[in-house]
Amino acid sequence: MDNFVIKLKNGMIKDIILLPEYVEANIVQNVPRIKYVQNAILLMLILNCFKDVIQLQLGQNCEQGWYKFENKCYQCREGCRGCSYQTNQQGKGYVRCWVCDPGYILLLYNEDAFFTTLCYISYKCFSYYYVQSFQVSQNGEYHYNIKCEQCDIGYSLSQDGRCILTGAIKQNCFHLNEADNKCLACMPWYALQPDGTCSLISCSPNCQTCLDTNPKFCTTCDGSKGKVLDEINGICLCLPPTGVYNDICKPCKEGYCNECEVFDFFQCTSCKLGSNRILVNQECICQSGTYDPQNDDQICLACDNSCLTCSGPSKYECTQCLDESISNRISIDKSCPCKIGYADSEIREFICGKCHPRCRICFKSADETMDQYCLTCIPGENRIVTDNFTCDCQYNYGDNNGTNDICFTCHYTCGNCQNPEPTGCTYCLLSSNRDLTTYGECLCQKSYYDDENDNIECKTLQKILAQNVLQLEYLITHQQHHLNVYVLLHKLLTMDFHLLAKNAITLVKLVMVLFHLIVYHVILLTE
Repeated sequence: MDNFVIKLKNGMIKDIILLPEYVEANIVQNVPRIKYVQNAILLMLILNCFKDVIQLQLGQNCEQGWYKFENKCYQCREGCRGCSYQTNQQGKGYVRCWVCDPGYILLLYNEDAFFTTLCYISYKCFSYYYVQSFQVSQNGEYHYNIKCEQCDIGYSLSQDGRCILTGAIKQNCFHLNEADNKCLACMPWYALQPDGTCSLISCSPNCQTCLDTNPKFCTTCDGSKGKVLDEINGICLCLPPTGVYNDICKPCKEGYCNECEVFDFFQCTSCKLGSNRILVNQECICQSGTYDPQNDDQICLACDNSCLTCSGPSKYECTQCLDESISNRISIDKSCPCKIGYADSEIREFICGKCHPRCRICFKSADETMDQYCLTCIPGENRIVTDNFTCDCQYNYGDNNGTNDICFTCHYTCGNCQNPEPTGCTYCLLSSNRDLTTYGECLCQKSYYDDENDNIECKTLQKILAQNVLQLEYLITHQQHHLNVYVLLHKLLTMDFHLLAKNAITLVKLVMVLFHLIVYHVILLTE
C-alpha cells in the first residue's frame, strides 16, 4: 500500500490528469475508480490541442525542469519535466507542473479554492486504480491510499495493490507485446524501431522534440532560447526582431542590425537609426566618410574632413582622399595633406585653401587679414621668413612697397628700399652705422665715413686708413704698379695729416710705400 497526499475540495465535480504526452482523463467524484484510457497514442491525437497551451507555459527562459521566479531559475519538483510559477486569485504564489517525466502521472489538486497539479509516480498502473481509503489530517489534508486494480502488460498485481514486473519489458517501452517481447509503443522522446526496440530520437539541433519519422520536423521548440514553432513547416523560428545567434534568439539591435533574418542574427534586413550605417548585401556597414571605432554603441563616427574615407582606429587613418583637382589634397601614408601652396583654414574642411601669394608653404590658408602664415618663401624672389611668418625682402632688397613679387637690389647704402635710387631707402641696417634721412638716404653717422667701395658699412677714419695702407702695401709688394696704386696714394695724401700722425705704424708703412715708389720710378728713368 502506498500513501500520498492530494488536497481536494468538497463538492468538486472533476479533476484532470495529464500523461507525459499531455493525455487527459477524467476523475468523477463519488466514483472510487479512475479510468485511464489505455490507448494513450490515440487519445494524444484526439487531445493534441493541449500541446500549445502547455508549450506556451513552458516558455520561461529557463532550462527544462526549471521555472523562473523573480528573474532566477528554480528546479521543478521531482518527476516534473516542465513547470511555471503562478499566482492564485488571492495573490498567493505557487508552482504548477505542466508535464511529467516518464513513469509519472499528472494529478490535479485543490489549494485555497485554486486548482494546480503535481506529478506522482504511477507504479506502472496504467489501466485502472482506485482510492482504497483516506484520512483527513488536522490541517485539512486528505491522505489517500491508492491501490492498483489492473496492471499494464508485463506487470502483475501484488496483494498490496502494486504492479510488479513479470516479463522482460524493454527499456523505454510504453506498451510491450508479451507474445514476441517487442514493444508496440514507446515512451515519450523515444521512437519505435523495426526490431521492436525504442531508441532516443536524435532531433535536429534546432528542435526540442521532433517526429520519430523525420528528425528535422520539429514538434516542440526550446522556449528558453526564445524559439517558437512553425507547425506547418515543422521548424523552430525566432520572432522578429530577433535572429539566431549561437542557437539562441537574440535581439537584432544587440548587433549591427535593426531587424535581421530569423535564421541568422548577422543577416540584416534594416539598420539602426542614428548608427550611420547603411544596408549592403544584408550587412550594416559604416557610411562613406565614417568608420567603426568598435564601441559598445556600434555607432560609426565621422572621418576627419581631410579624408574621403577612413578605416580607424582613429578618424585620421585615411583610406581615400577626395580628388586632388577638387580638394587640392594628396595621399601620403594614410593621410590627405594639402599640396604645396595650399593649406587648411582655421577649421579643417574637405578643400584646402591657397596660401598667401608670398608663401611657398604655409600652415594656414590666406584670409582677409594681413597675416601671411608662411613657413617657407617662394625661391628666386629674394625673400626670407620673418618672426611674424611673413615673407619680406632680404636685406638690401626692395619690392616697391609690396607691388613687386621679386625683390630688386637696393642702393648699397640701404637696408631696404622702395626703389634702387640712393634716396629710395626705407630702412637702414643698424650694423651699417647709417641713419635714415627724411630724403630717404642712409648716410653715415657722425665720426663714420663711407669708404667709397660700395660697402654698406660706414667705418671710422682709422679703420679706413689702415685698410687703404694695407691694400696699397699689397699692391706694391706684388709689383702691381697700376692705376689703383696712385688712386689709393691720392686718398691717403689727401687725408687729414693730423690723423696720420696719430697712427705711427700706419705712417711708417706709408713712408715705406713712398720709398718703394721712388725707387721704382728711378729704375724706370735709368733704363
